[in-house]
Amino acid sequence: MKNLFFVVHPDDESIGCGALIRHFKNKDDTNYIAVMSIQSFKSLRNNEDIKANDRIADLKKSLKILNDNEEYFSFTDKSLSCIDEYNIVGFVDRLTKDLQPDRVFMPWKSFHHDHRITHECCLASTRIGNHNNSVKGYYFYDYPFYQFDNVYGEIYIELNNSEVEATVKSSSIYSDILDNKTSFSPYGIKHKFKSLGYEIGKPYATKIVLFKGVLELC
Repeated sequence: MKNLFFVVHPDDESIGCGALIRHFKNKDDTNYIAVMSIQSFKSLRNNEDIKANDRIADLKKSLKILNDNEEYFSFTDKSLSCIDEYNIVGFVDRLTKDLQPDRVFMPWKSFHHDHRITHECCLASTRIGNHNNSVKGYYFYDYPFYQFDNVYGEIYIELNNSEVEATVKSSSIYSDILDNKTSFSPYGIKHKFKSLGYEIGKPYATKIVLFKGVLELC
């Protein structure tokens, strides 16, 4: 199977869908990672300037852990709010058409502007067209702080210890921007996997939601 993951910024590939990437890699799937925005910014945690080149370096380290390689696709070095959404949807369409994935994974909605825009533009790309004929299913992935509530198409995916530890390890790379006192910390991420595992009687799990396609056990 070929999977295409759309993530918003470096670190989202870890805290958003890192366990999924590692899980499918362990099943010998091919994973493609598309990062929508890689930009410099000032950290709210410590007021330090986080450079785009440093984010790219961390992203490559993270993907080496999660996907056994450093390869990724990127769209822009600007905030997505500065770009016409027509162009963003076009990027999603073209990448989907070129890579011909079986499954596409998209971020769940969020109040953060870049996350909201990515969510909406990925949704726009699910429309019927010749760009996505290969796609059997579009899925939303979860974030550590968010719980899906009574959404049709929920799928629990049991995780093994190595998949959890790989995600924790990759998230710790971003220690300069992920606060250890929040759900975005390595501890918080592992706790979320434990909580979801408890819901299905397993040590660890994560959860996705089928948006469009055939409901299947991933």
